[in-house]
Amino acid sequence: MTRGHEIYRATQTQTATGAELVVMLYEGAIRFLQQALHAIEAEDTQGAHNALIRAQRIVEELQIRIDRERGPVADGLNALYAFMLRELEAANAKKDRQRVLAAIGLLNELLTAWRQAARQPVVERGVSHSAAAFATPPANVE
Repeated sequence: MTRGHEIYRATQTQTATGAELVVMLYEGAIRFLQQALHAIEAEDTQGAHNALIRAQRIVEELQIRIDRERGPVADGLNALYAFMLRELEAANAKKDRQRVLAAIGLLNELLTAWRQAARQPVVERGVSHSAAAFATPPANVE
């Protein structure tokens, strides 16, 4: 990554809303899972492992950031992340392409919802009435 790209990314994350940061995390997890797929296909065991671990760290970060006081929706999201983590661990252990593809599918569905939430206006003194309220701003995961 070039220095200019690093500066751009840092600025982007520092100025993003909570929902926009969640979108960036989903995009990063999907990117790492796609890298894992390519590595699995190339029989690059270490590359697949590294990419899967990075994706797992992002999903862990997303899970940590759930606002658990939001009730059943937050509980469902927590359960989905826990399932996804188990599947990614199994995918990593067996270099299982199908499990990686399934995780990408789940993340893409969630990404679509979070992109819509990120487009929702923030109203009433900065209080969001969108799905963005279900997550606290994530820490920088690289």
